[in-house]
Amino acid sequence: MSLRYVIVGAGGVGGSVAAFLGMAGRDVTLIARGSHLDAMKENGLIFVRDGGEQAIPAVKALSSEEYLTRRETPDVIFLCTKSYSVKEVAPFIRQAAGKSTLVISLLNGIAAAEQIRELLPGVKVADGLIYIFARKDGDGRIYLSGDRMHIYFGTEDPEVSREKLETIQKECTVPGMKATLSEDIQKEVLRKFSLVGSMAVTALVYHCPMGLLMKPGEERDFYREAIGEVVALGEKMGIHYEEDLIERNLTILDRSRPEDTTSLQRDVEAGGPCETDAFILRPIRLGERCGVDMKCWKRAANAHVR
Repeated sequence: MSLRYVIVGAGGVGGSVAAFLGMAGRDVTLIARGSHLDAMKENGLIFVRDGGEQAIPAVKALSSEEYLTRRETPDVIFLCTKSYSVKEVAPFIRQAAGKSTLVISLLNGIAAAEQIRELLPGVKVADGLIYIFARKDGDGRIYLSGDRMHIYFGTEDPEVSREKLETIQKECTVPGMKATLSEDIQKEVLRKFSLVGSMAVTALVYHCPMGLLMKPGEERDFYREAIGEVVALGEKMGIHYEEDLIERNLTILDRSRPEDTTSLQRDVEAGGPCETDAFILRPIRLGERCGVDMKCWKRAANAHVR
């Protein structure tokens, strides 16, 4: 029998994870609200990919209040909100989680799970990340771009059994989505941040889409410098990479669509809440703690303040 999965955050990440688990027959509930929830209750979760769209009726869409009235205890909670929403959803997670529930963070930025543990003392929390290009495409609709969707997760908590971790990896590796139980999850988190975090600060400083980073110039040089600062931060943290992350990330960047923008950039331009702390301020603080001058991040912070 499948583990019970609850997905908190019904945007591009959470909706896509829920869709793939639902299509694979897993027991999955997607926590949502407002008109987005109403649309999914009426039509099911509509999952849109380049090959077309389909409804995923196996995904149960509920509000947090509705879920709590069911008095069910999830085995796994995937936290897929924006980092600035964690405080808002923490009370729900605290009430929903049982003694054996594992919360897996798929938040942006670095040290995200550390923030969650501070808000949820006594709840088991695993670090994680996801490689994905997806977005909410209207009420009840999730659009996934491309075919690269990969979850990494891991924890050193001795109270979380190896059997459970391996079961999660097995059940979340389904057609269209891969899950990897990492023996060094901090290394994987920093590897991803060197890619997307560096993209985010570069786009914020230069107010540009990915196209300008894909050709020689000041923007691409800045992106390379930003990656180098993350690598230096990792060295101070005892994290070493055998591969050249600058060349790796440039190769991935060059496969992007020129018109692509980052989520941080879009949020800043929209004038609403944004993940400034996760993408910019937290790396600066960590750099100060480790003795690394995060010059690119400081420049992004100044650009954001202006």
